[in-house]
Amino acid sequence: MKNISVSKEIVASEYLNLLYLLYCGEYNIVTPGPFKQ
Repeated sequence: MKNISVSKEIVASEYLNLLYLLYCGEYNIVTPGPFKQ
């Protein structure tokens, strides 16, 4: 059971990282050049 919980945590973190990258990518595309950081 411990291995299952660890794998779920890894999958969750990978999923959050993917959402973060997608959000940042869309945000960079939507925002004009001068406002990019």
